[in-house]
Amino acid sequence: MKLSALLSVLIYIMSTAPGQSNQCLKAIDLTADRMNVPKKLLLQIAKVESGFGPHRAPWPWSIHIQGKSYYFKNQSAAAFYIKQLLALGIKNFDVGCHQINYFWHQDKVRTPQELLNPLKNTLIAAQFLVSLKAQHHSWFKAVAHYHSSDIKKGSAYAKLVYSY
Repeated sequence: MKLSALLSVLIYIMSTAPGQSNQCLKAIDLTADRMNVPKKLLLQIAKVESGFGPHRAPWPWSIHIQGKSYYFKNQSAAAFYIKQLLALGIKNFDVGCHQINYFWHQDKVRTPQELLNPLKNTLIAAQFLVSLKAQHHSWFKAVAHYHSSDIKKGSAYAKLVYSY
């Protein structure tokens, strides 16, 4: 199934899902099996990347730039901040549940604000992990490279992810 078709189906399912639970968690639930990525792994990455509060709940409207994380109350506020970053000519920032870097993954979205969509964000993260696993032949190495191609940085990150 093409990514766009899968995304359409998942958006429909998510929009009809009952309850007010965290949108990142819903996106992880809907994406993991379909993309053959361990659900726990997607959750652990989201907790490390966008975790907020005492339980490190993944936060869909988070942006990380220049070593600082920002957690916005809603999608509109985060989208406005992205607009401000772009007006300043800044394209190197991480967005959403899995902190997808706009500079490196801008070819996967029409606008950087699309990365605020938990399903789109999680699908991109899952696709990236699947490609990294195929390349490096293990989930641990895929997670390390998800963060950095630098072996030391990547391994430290993977150990952190697996410790959650």
